Amino acid sequence: MGRPKKQKTPLSKNDSNQSNEETQNLTKTKSLFDHINQIREVKNPKYFDTLTAADIKSFNKYTLLMGLGMDQMIIEEIAFVSKYFDILSEKHLYKVLCDFVPHGRRFCKWIKPNKVKFNKELFNWYQINLRLAKMMPIVIVYYFSERKVVLIV
Repeated sequence: MGRPKKQKTPLSKNDSNQSNEETQNLTKTKSLFDHINQIREVKNPKYFDTLTAADIKSFNKYTLLMGLGMDQMIIEEIAFVSKYFDILSEKHLYKVLCDFVPHGRRFCKWIKPNKVKFNKELFNWYQINLRLAKMMPIVIVYYFSERKVVLIV
């Protein structure tokens, strides 16, 4: 014993339209790395014409130049192209990058910026003294890495 089998019902026109819309929504948009692979390996001159609206939206010029700029071999070429990225449209930038970037797959590590860490105790001390300085005129002396900073408020 178990569950009874579902009966198959013929799809109406509305159901088939909904399923087509669902499959269109399920298609994956291209990511930054898909665009970089197109520039590095495929170099199709008509690639930009085949992109959907969502794919064109994911073609971000700034992050694309950042991603290609991680390659030390072509960093000077990318720096040169980045001067004109405001002027160039996405389609023209794609064609220029296809000409500048050498053919072939390369792995370049994405370098993340360093986060600046600060001393919370020092920050709290500065806030307290700044509040006191607003109440009465005092001189705050602060020593930091062998430098003497005098703040007169």
